[in-house]
Amino acid sequence: MASYWARSEARACRSIDGLDLSSWFDCWHTHVDWQGRGDAKPENQADAAATTVRVLRYLEQRAQNRREPIQLWATICEGTMDNAVYAHSLNPNGTPYPNDFAGAQWDVQVPDRILAALSGDAHQVGTVSYGDAVVHLVRKRLPGGGI
Repeated sequence: MASYWARSEARACRSIDGLDLSSWFDCWHTHVDWQGRGDAKPENQADAAATTVRVLRYLEQRAQNRREPIQLWATICEGTMDNAVYAHSLNPNGTPYPNDFAGAQWDVQVPDRILAALSGDAHQVGTVSYGDAVVHLVRKRLPGGGI
């Protein structure tokens, strides 16, 4: 599976490399586990979470010199095919910016597979429920602990 995750990460990073980061974004996203192989075995979910967080960090690094404000976050889901990395900004489509992550609870206890994917406290983790599904959100924590 290591080669699958490496290919998945490379594909997601190529997608990011193709972005015009000076443009606007309306919840643009890329999925990390397009084939849903992370669901094949429980131990694959940790690799799916780690790959998703690495792709988020890659996007954060690529967008760090952007002049206009942007929100970047990742979703880590029970069904790993739904794991994704997002970019969102002011946009002409009327989608509210910033995203207020309605219903999300931040700084809550999260599964070990997500904690293992994070190093330090640079990122904030939250959860939001959509019906029976719980989605974990990962976003960069602002200096001073703000969000």
